[in-house]
Amino acid sequence: MISIRLRSVLYAVVIVVLAVAARPGMAQELSFLSGIDDLPLMPGLLEQTDLTLVFDSAEGRYVEAYATGNVTELTVSQFYQQSLPQLGWLHDGLVTYQRDGEILIILSSPSPDGSSATTVRFALSPQNSN
Repeated sequence: MISIRLRSVLYAVVIVVLAVAARPGMAQELSFLSGIDDLPLMPGLLEQTDLTLVFDSAEGRYVEAYATGNVTELTVSQFYQQSLPQLGWLHDGLVTYQRDGEILIILSSPSPDGSSATTVRFALSPQNSN
């Protein structure tokens, strides 16, 4: 587990990196997913909190969350590939990350409503679950 002090330092690093990466004149506020409180929500995405599922078990936590926005699948992938390693996540596949016995899968796809928006699915589960 990451200590509270280290987690605070990592949050600060992510905030600074995102602030530096922001385009001049664009005010961006960093927020985190409600179901995974240490997972940043990419600027431009809006969490669909009514679709969030959280389940804690003896094995660990299971979370499924969704966000949508007028962003590309590529920018979603790039954002999380750059920011998650700073929070201790190891990128071990196209859409998979590991940390502290947990697996995080981030999938983005065109929104099912036919709009130009992208829907992002975040799925967190214990590493030893099937």
